[in-house]
This record gives sequence, structure tokens and C-alpha cells, in this order.
Amino acid sequence: MLRLSLLGILILGGCNGTSQSRPAQDNSNSERSTANPSPPLPTTRAEKPDTPKARPFPKKTYDLPSSKDELLASLKSASPELTIAIKGRLRRLNGSAKLSFERVAVVGASLSAGFGGLPLSSVFDGAIRGSHDVFPIASTFFFRSPHANGRTQIDEAITANATAILAVDILFWYVYQNSSQEQRLASLELGLQNLERIDAPLILGDIPDMRTGEPWMLPPSAVPPPEQLAIFNKRIHDWARHRLNIQLVPLAKWSAALATNGDIVIEPGQQPVPAKTLITLDGLHPNPKGVRYMVVRLDPSLEIGFPETPVDALAF
Repeated sequence: MLRLSLLGILILGGCNGTSQSRPAQDNSNSERSTANPSPPLPTTRAEKPDTPKARPFPKKTYDLPSSKDELLASLKSASPELTIAIKGRLRRLNGSAKLSFERVAVVGASLSAGFGGLPLSSVFDGAIRGSHDVFPIASTFFFRSPHANGRTQIDEAITANATAILAVDILFWYVYQNSSQEQRLASLELGLQNLERIDAPLILGDIPDMRTGEPWMLPPSAVPPPEQLAIFNKRIHDWARHRLNIQLVPLAKWSAALATNGDIVIEPGQQPVPAKTLITLDGLHPNPKGVRYMVVRLDPSLEIGFPETPVDALAF
């Protein structure tokens, strides 16, 4: 399904950026009313020609139970990776195993809004085959007021009648703040409650450890220690586990690999490269190679989690 040949920028910090083909809008205004949100404007509605696909990573296979009851029981102790496969099987059973890219909303912070590179709305707009709308709702100023901006963005995605919502970094700023563990956890709970309003398929990222960020980009006082991040991510995984519309992707795992001094393979068939060459000088943001490394790994997650989606639905 996802076969990548286009580079984009995934940004985990709170920096300036742009959204593609959308009228000027002050997303930094945390006081903007959410009572009657205006429908967001899509980027395009276009037909995409056939595009050659890059070599994919091999998909893993899993020996799963066949009955719904057994699958639900196995979710209780499943690893995050196995959870994706189990939920894919459950979606087959209830008829929700096909992702529709007809109306895609991209919400979140600067990762999604595209600081320093392509917004994820642009990446998906260029990849979706067939007639579609892409709604670039994400804001680089999300960090200024995560709760107010998060509510506004989800209001807009719901108003747009999105058939799929991409929210890979929307939870980041709920815990990256200068506060106690209890305050961060309470903030995260509010973020999760906000996402509970969504019925459409939601592609959600967990929270990465960004201690590698330079202090001028990310103040150390705002960075949760590793033991807190483990608690927060466990809560996210537990919350998402039985919600079949939620596809949780391991952003934390992908980001951790980029923070090492070792070598990594960006995609199948390529030689390993130093991990540090995939990160920008601020120690926080993946460069285009780092983006490719991450997004290539989204492929098997979506294919396994939504197994009835046509393999040619996207051509990156």
C-alpha cells in the first residue's frame, strides 16, 4: 500500500512552518471558538496516474486465533506490534478493514504541518490515487495551547467528514511541558478524551524521547524523563488497544533508532548509513533521509492493520 519514492519532513518540535494550499488562518490563536468551526478547505481533488512503487519491507505474518472472542482475549497481553495484527483481523470480522483516502484530514503539530519541508498533507495528497480531498489542519503553533488547539483541530476534522485522520504527533505537546508527572499525565488524559470524539480511522503516533533536542529548540525542563515517557506511552497503548478505529504507530521506536551512534538501513536494498546523518543540527528533527526511514515503516503497519485496503491505494 505505501510504497515510497517521495521525501517529506516529519517534525517533532514546535517550530514555524506552512500548510499547503490553504487560506491564511491563525492556528496559533488558542482562544478561537470551537462551537461552530468552519469547514476546513481541502488541498485538492484530483486523479493520480499509476506510479512505480519502491521495494517494500517484507511483511511479517502472525499465527492468530480465528474467533472474535479469542482475538479480543489475546489483545489483553499482546505487544504493540502484535496488537496491530490482531486489530487488523478484528477489522476484517466487523467489516472495517479497508481505509478510505477519499477525505483525509491531517491534524497535529509541526511534524504534521511540515516545518522545514513538506507537510504531511502534501505528501499524502501526492500519493493518493483517485479522486480525493486532503485537509491540512495541523499547525506549527500547536505547542502554544495544546488543549485548545487540539479541540479546534478535531472539531475541524469532524466537520470535514474525514474518512481517515492522520495524527502522528498530536499528543507530543500534552506531555512535553514544564510540569510534574501528575500534571503531564492529566494533560495527556485530556488529549485522549479529545480523540475519543473521532469515529473515523485515526492513525496516531505514540510519544518519542527527544532528549537529543538542542536546548535552544526544546528546553530541557519541558522534556519528560524516560521513566515518565514509559508510563505515558503505556497509557496510550492501553487506551488504544480495544478501539478498533485507532491505528497506533510506534513513533517512539522509530525515533529512538535515529538517536543512536550506530548504522541503520533506510529502506530495503540500500546500504546502512550512520543514524546521525538522518537528523538535523538541532538534534530534534529528521532530515529528508530520516523522514524516508520513518515513513517507509508506516507501510507494513497500515497494510497489516487495514488488510483490505488495496495495495495501490497509495503510491508515494
